Amino acid sequence: MRWIEPGSTEYCTPYCKYFRCVNRSILIRGGRRICKLTGENCEPRNCKFASCAINKLLPDGKCGLYQERVSRMRRRERVIDRIRIEDIEDYDEYMKGLK
Repeated sequence: MRWIEPGSTEYCTPYCKYFRCVNRSILIRGGRRICKLTGENCEPRNCKFASCAINKLLPDGKCGLYQERVSRMRRRERVIDRIRIEDIEDYDEYMKGLK
């Protein structure tokens, strides 16, 4: 069985372990996810029956876990940009003076 890591793709996919079909119309055949209603590959972006077990599916079909991960990475980058080398050197001198 082929699973993807939750939050590793921008849009919801039927290969996520948290993906659920509310209508129970998904058929697994040889690693493919097929919708019983349409007979085509399952596409959660356009389906009204797509759901997430942990409620992270956004209305536009995007994965909320992916959005959180990207925003956390951006926050870390902003914090790293604010730290200057001079601040680190001053801190080292301050710590030496306490000993």
